This record gives sequence, structure tokens and C-alpha cells, in this order.
Amino acid sequence: MSEKKEISQKIINYTIWYYLKYFPSINKMRQKLTQKFWPQSEKWQKYGWIFEDDIDYIINVKLESVLAEKEIISSKIWSYITRWKNYYYIVQKLNEKMFVKEEFEEILRTEFDSDNTSLINIEKLYKQVLNLKKKNKSKNYIRNKFVDRKLDEPIVDSVLAELFTEWEGENIHNELLKVLKMPILHTSDELKEVILTLNFAEKQKIMQKLVWKWFSFWDINDTLNWIEEL
Repeated sequence: MSEKKEISQKIINYTIWYYLKYFPSINKMRQKLTQKFWPQSEKWQKYGWIFEDDIDYIINVKLESVLAEKEIISSKIWSYITRWKNYYYIVQKLNEKMFVKEEFEEILRTEFDSDNTSLINIEKLYKQVLNLKKKNKSKNYIRNKFVDRKLDEPIVDSVLAELFTEWEGENIHNELLKVLKMPILHTSDELKEVILTLNFAEKQKIMQKLVWKWFSFWDINDTLNWIEEL
């Protein structure tokens, strides 16, 4: 294909610069060129304008030697994994960057075995669970946050089983203080006194608030009974 002389060389140079700097998807590159150089766009008076066939020419001819869509997808997936991002985060980001869905799903399957392997990093998961524990998040809340696919369940459940042996009651206890607007520094007798003064409707309302935080109804009930029996 012979060069289309009517296309400004500055547009071609910009395209090559932008691609090598940001390594966008081809679809994102098309969008960028349309935004900047379409008739009545930002730069059209200074550099001229281009249409769909011009964009095809620039990408297919002028970028031919540097285009590496599949390699870029693989690199981005690997980057997300090393930053401990989960499967649906990766898919969402690749969609946002306008990579072709069929292409990145195929790469996830063939290069990262996503159909058979969870992409959760267990080391990162431990750190994230510990951090959420400090914020008094429930076991169910945490499980829901990290289990994106069935493949994730054994990994998440094993970490929760190890780390939540005694935490759930402690977390419910701490969240209960927040709901009751009691200071963290209190005596057990003070908390028991408050709980015992609650009527049925008040206690149900408190339990409902804790259930909304993904705590198990039975764990909440056990914790309240334990406090009352102190």
C-alpha cells in the first residue's frame, strides 16, 4: 500500500509516540485519534483531519512494525497478577482499556490457565484479611469480597479457617460497641448492663445492623448470649 501523502506527518508521528509511550489497545488508539483529529476536533485546524480509512492506514501501515496487541495484553495481565489483582478486576480493566474480549480471555485461558487456576495470591490474601480483621469486618463480608469464582473458594476458605478461629466473636463484640456508641475502653459489666436493658425490638434492631455487616445471625446471637452470661 502506498503512503497517503494527505495525512499530516505530525499526526503519524503523534500516533507512534502515543502508542510507544502508553501501549494502548488498538481500539483505544482509534478512539484517541478520533478525539484529536476528527473534523471539528481538538487539533484538526492545526494538523488537518482524518477519517476512518485514514486511521486504518495509520494503524495497519505506520504502526505495523511496532504493534504487539497480544504481547501487551499478556504483559498487562502479568502486571495485574504481580500486584495481586483478582480475575474479575483484570477482566474489568482490560475491558476498560478496550482490548478485544475474545483475545484477552483466550490469553487468560492459554497462558494463565484461568479456567483451572485461581489468580488469587495467597500471600497478599493473608495481608488483606488481616487488614480487614483490624477493621472488624465479618468473615462472610471478607469471603464475599475475595471469592470471585468457584476456583477461589478453597484458597479463601482455607485462609479464613486459619485466621478466623477466634476472631468472629471479637469482631462482633467490637462492632457491637460501635452500634451501641460505647467507647472502646469499657468494662464487661458495663456492656452487659447495657445489653440487659435492651428490649426485644431494640435487640432485634442491633442484630439486624450486624447482619447487614455480613455477620452470621447465629454468631451474633452466641456473642450476645455470652455477654449476658458473664
